[in-house]
Amino acid sequence: MTKPHSADQNDQDNSGAEDRRTSSVPWASPQGSEAADKGRESSDQDASRTPSQEFQVEQVGDDASEVTRPESVASLGVVTVTAATDSEASEEEAAAEADHLEPSTSGTETTDGPPVEEESDGEDSPVGDPGTRDEHGHSGAKANPTPDASTDDASADRDELRLGRWLKQVDVYTGPDALLDFNPVDNVHIDLSNSNPSGYAQLLSGRRTRLSTILRDRAEFSNGIRSAHAIRGKVFELDADHGLDAGFLAAGTASWFATKNPSGTPDGARGERRHIAPILLAPVTINPHPDGDDFELRINGPARLNPAMARQLRREFGIDLFEQGVHRTATSGSRLTPDAVLEAMRSACMKVPGMHIESRTVISTFADLADTVGELPSTATSGLLRELSDLNRIRLDESYEKREFTSSPAPANQVDPAEETLVYDADDTVSELVQRARAGESMTVTSPAGTQHLRAALNVAAGLVSEGKSVLFLAERRETLQNVRRRLSELGLSDLTLDLGEDPEPEELHRKFVETIVSHERAVEPRLSGLHDEIRSTRRQLIEHIDSLHWRDERWGVTPLQAMQTLAELTSQDEAPSTRVRFKRGVMDATVDRAETVAQLERAAELRAFNPSTRKAPWFGATLVNTEETKQARALVRSLLETTRTLRKEITEGFESIGLRPERTLAGWKKQLDLLEGIRVSLSRFKGDIFDRPVTDLIAATGTSTWRRERGIDMSAIQRSRLRRAAKEYIVPQVHISDLHQALIEVQAQREQWQTWAVDERTVSLPGNLETIGRSYAQVADGLSDVSIVMEESPVRKDYFTLLLPDLVETLEAMANDRILLDTLPEREQLLHILRGKGLEELLSDLEERHVASDRVAAELDLAWWQSAFEIMLERPEVNLVRGKTLTEVESSFRRADVAHIASGPARVRYDAARGWNRRVSLKPLQAKEFRRMLKGAPCALGEYLDQAPDMVAGLLPVWLSSPFGVGRTLPQSAHVDAVIVLDAESTPLGACLAALSRTRQVIAFGDDHAGYPQPFIVSPTTGNEQPPSEEPVESAMQVLGEMLPGLTLDRVHECRDQSLVSYLNNHFYGGALSTMPYGEEAVSRIRSLDVDYLTRKQPDDRVGAPVIESPKAEVLAVAEMVFEHAAQNPRQSLAVLTAGTRHAARIAEAVRRGLESRPDLREFFEPGQEPFRVLDLARSQGLRRDRVIFSLGVAAEAGSRSSHFGQLADQHGRQRFVKAMTTARFHTRVVTSLSLEQLQAADLTTGVKDLARFLASFEASRDRENSGQAAILPPEHAGSEFLSVYDAAEDERKADWLLADLVRRLRGAGAEVSVTPGKEVDAVATAHAESMSAGAVISPRARTSGDPETRDSSAMRLPVALSSDGTEAYAALSVRERSRLKPERLERTGWNHVSLWAVDVFTDPQSVADRILGYLGLEPQDRG
Repeated sequence: MTKPHSADQNDQDNSGAEDRRTSSVPWASPQGSEAADKGRESSDQDASRTPSQEFQVEQVGDDASEVTRPESVASLGVVTVTAATDSEASEEEAAAEADHLEPSTSGTETTDGPPVEEESDGEDSPVGDPGTRDEHGHSGAKANPTPDASTDDASADRDELRLGRWLKQVDVYTGPDALLDFNPVDNVHIDLSNSNPSGYAQLLSGRRTRLSTILRDRAEFSNGIRSAHAIRGKVFELDADHGLDAGFLAAGTASWFATKNPSGTPDGARGERRHIAPILLAPVTINPHPDGDDFELRINGPARLNPAMARQLRREFGIDLFEQGVHRTATSGSRLTPDAVLEAMRSACMKVPGMHIESRTVISTFADLADTVGELPSTATSGLLRELSDLNRIRLDESYEKREFTSSPAPANQVDPAEETLVYDADDTVSELVQRARAGESMTVTSPAGTQHLRAALNVAAGLVSEGKSVLFLAERRETLQNVRRRLSELGLSDLTLDLGEDPEPEELHRKFVETIVSHERAVEPRLSGLHDEIRSTRRQLIEHIDSLHWRDERWGVTPLQAMQTLAELTSQDEAPSTRVRFKRGVMDATVDRAETVAQLERAAELRAFNPSTRKAPWFGATLVNTEETKQARALVRSLLETTRTLRKEITEGFESIGLRPERTLAGWKKQLDLLEGIRVSLSRFKGDIFDRPVTDLIAATGTSTWRRERGIDMSAIQRSRLRRAAKEYIVPQVHISDLHQALIEVQAQREQWQTWAVDERTVSLPGNLETIGRSYAQVADGLSDVSIVMEESPVRKDYFTLLLPDLVETLEAMANDRILLDTLPEREQLLHILRGKGLEELLSDLEERHVASDRVAAELDLAWWQSAFEIMLERPEVNLVRGKTLTEVESSFRRADVAHIASGPARVRYDAARGWNRRVSLKPLQAKEFRRMLKGAPCALGEYLDQAPDMVAGLLPVWLSSPFGVGRTLPQSAHVDAVIVLDAESTPLGACLAALSRTRQVIAFGDDHAGYPQPFIVSPTTGNEQPPSEEPVESAMQVLGEMLPGLTLDRVHECRDQSLVSYLNNHFYGGALSTMPYGEEAVSRIRSLDVDYLTRKQPDDRVGAPVIESPKAEVLAVAEMVFEHAAQNPRQSLAVLTAGTRHAARIAEAVRRGLESRPDLREFFEPGQEPFRVLDLARSQGLRRDRVIFSLGVAAEAGSRSSHFGQLADQHGRQRFVKAMTTARFHTRVVTSLSLEQLQAADLTTGVKDLARFLASFEASRDRENSGQAAILPPEHAGSEFLSVYDAAEDERKADWLLADLVRRLRGAGAEVSVTPGKEVDAVATAHAESMSAGAVISPRARTSGDPETRDSSAMRLPVALSSDGTEAYAALSVRERSRLKPERLERTGWNHVSLWAVDVFTDPQSVADRILGYLGLEPQDRG
């Protein structure tokens, strides 16, 4: 069995390593004592310097040799701070102006700025007011004395800083001071006064000693065991949550009357106030003994005098214990000798009223938290403290106008890689954050759990260092600073860091300075130009591809992507349009707004414009422009039809009477009627028998000689004379024929024509109704001529005069009976005329040719238009669409280059740090000279370097780490940093950060006010009921700075979160900012990242009589069993149990302890380690992170509806505790409650309880949808409404693009299960029941570390496929790094195959894309046949 290990996770909880010293005799430090003495002598010598160049500041721990060593016995004193000479200050200011560095100053900030009127009030008294000390000796920071006493009083009052509000909150936060008021009766302690001498001596010699060896008396040992449990828990709490080493062996106590009690009356007169203070403090560790119920004690560090006692005695009575050498008697060889110190104390404090020294040795918890802020300037005209003071004054009666961002960060795609220094991957938000930080912006950064805020903070630090700036990481929790150290070490940057809390030995510090200088001098600039060119080139190609997809034609307002989407939509229809017509640009311009054209086409289609029968209709193409003309045309045709029938009858009857065969067409009738008319004329001139025989000889005789000669007729004169006479005999008497020859010709022609139609040999004659026939024919001819004019442009027009009579009649009948087409003809023809005018002649012809129905013409028009638009846009130089294969290759090249770019970050930081160091050396020659002198001399303590050459230290080691409580004591006012990064800002009081903020002009605070708050604590536990911390409000750095500074939010959650939970947090806390994806196994199995257990079955309880309200036994036992189940099945995953109350947490912990006795095989899981098993109430879970969390509500059903029964969830911070409980786990959260959801909803819902009830309701609703077959991966949009929450897969797909919809259809057809997720993290999720192939994916961290065989075997190789289309607006909004590398890598690391859907490929060959996805799912590709 292996221990939980989460080295790759954020925010580790390291609590196992309690022995941090390696010396076998840790308190034997003669070198340190000598250094202290040496520093004291140096201080005395400095005191004799010229007053004009120096001033004295009384401060805590300001001895030059011991300024960073609070554990040293020489940690107090008076030091002379040397002021810079005029020439030095002038030189430094000039250099700082050139470098934009703040001049090294001591005391008041003097930057010019507008004066601010301020009024004094009791709470917000000026900084440094000695009256702000409380009864425990806590006080605000003391102001430096003003060098120029002649400064105008009114101006000074305007510039005066009023920070007392937050300084007072520091005292509230840290609780009572046990260093001055240790009460052996009330404070939990292990009393060693009556210990076994041999065991006590063994402890004082520095060896591990069992508590049972020291306390032989059974009663004292039992009390000691109980106290050891309490002290060890408190030591762990203070260490983990506040970075305090609080476990000490206190040798001797001193008690005396205070000079003044809180009322101001001397205690000698009233005798009310006494200080009780431990004298000598030695750090001690308390570890459980592995053999049983016992503890091992060991002193693991040098002893020191109680610093609070020393300050108080010096302050009240002027007694300097260090000057009198009290601390020098603390050790004798390798042995702690407290008795010598007590004797020295008695001698030094003989004149102190009521002083009583008692030889009593105890072990308890102590921490020096008084004067933690240190010195602050009393006035300022600008800077962060000035703004805070203004905020404090203004917000009492009006809103404060917070800062706005002044920089304009470049979009991530435009950031030059040569100007970007990152040590971790940075999404678009982090890129903006780093750019704003490098521009000097101060801000707050809301960083919810799981957003990898530490990586973002380190990226910010890397960017600032690359600008030549120094950075201070400020974190109260030791674990946070340990994580910063660990990550800096992993990056190879630990040699650029200065840990202000480690208190390095002078020799070690000297060696580090020298080694770092040598390293800087040897620094070589990384050769990255080729890499940067590769990033620029590949990024540009990927950007151009997306720009091409979204390039918008300004004339038509469309993009190539829209064209492909629309064409995909059109061609995916059941009856897809198929026109091959393409429009020219002119036609495209005229039809941008196609609504009118579509309406015209559809109306024309309704009017049968494209119907085959219409083309064949008798009136098709007729020129009739209105309804009146159609009526007239119909009347004309009907009249023609009747007249034609009459004419046909008349001709038949008349021609039969004369033996003439009628022709079958009107044209034939016309010829016959013309013949009859000619015969009638001839008979009017000749006698009827002229037609009896041919008259050819008569024609020749009457013709001219020329006529005869031309025709070869030879006739004599006699013969001609005879024949002429004969011809004249045929002439009707009294008729004169001027041209007899021509008249005879006509007769002959008429005779011949008659013979062609004659049916017998009857003599030529005329019918009796010839005149009637003529009139009828004229009417028909005239009417048909009119119809011919109407039908002149019609493609179906006919020569009505040549039609056979039956056909003519049939045509006329069809025209007479075609009412519908004739009535709609004017509108139809007008529409077609308009459409032809728009250039749609070719499309109309195509529609007519293919007989397209009215409901399809719009699609045909759209297809022609969009296909034409797409082809025309492809010819534009702005459009450069690339096939997917090429894009994949370019994207792969970009990924490799970008990974190498990030990997080069640490090397670039080192080189930039070297450049920054060289720059500071050239700009600060005096400090450089002094720093060089110090390094060539004997090793010095850190404080001396910071006093004499602060800019050199900041340039050499630009990354500093400190707790807020250490800045004021460690850093002199002359030491400044360019930026302060506050971590865990939501739980850190602003007052604790004031010392850091006074030493910088830029602050970046990371935290989450929704999940944490400053929780006051007590250093020393008390007997009986634990003394609760103060309930006075303490404002966090995040809260106050958020009112003053602009902010950003880290929105990408990299841990596994239930989508219902993310949806709830977005809706009620984070304004929709959070985004995440579940782990891959959740898409292919029933595994979820959150489960709820309702323990509603009646169970016997452990009480008799009154019902249990808090911590029901059944829930305690159920949770304990869950813990053991986890330890057996998932031993590689860390676990914590969180509760809403301390009693419930204690009962669960006891149940686990008792249950472990019968399960020795699981004991290894519960041993101390990197992330040990913990049972905590929510109030003590700040900073806790575990792989899995069980949250147990601990309220029985009998509790009723009172909100007070819900413990910490129902108090004023209940909402923050709800968020904390739900987001502590990386992999899985399990909610356990003895209340049903209905019972919980019926309770008095306040703060966090209301959130819990609401969330569980939405969670159950999402599970109901999942059980009904709806997608469980997606957060519900309308979980609160039964009507709106009805799931419709088709509706979701209609929201998606049509290219994706067509692809989904193909995938489903091959057996894949696909959920379309428009607007979400990915565009679709595809799964299958077959064994999957990996396309770069690995199983998730949860699956990798899970010990559950079912999890590994059933889902390890079932990898879902996440589909991301490059055509969505969301995709285009992401940077190339985010969309092409970070998102795919995130998905692949958490059990997803990721496939980029290139729009060009999905458009041109969707089946190939589908086949590739099917291959990843383990499904057979579809048969293309």
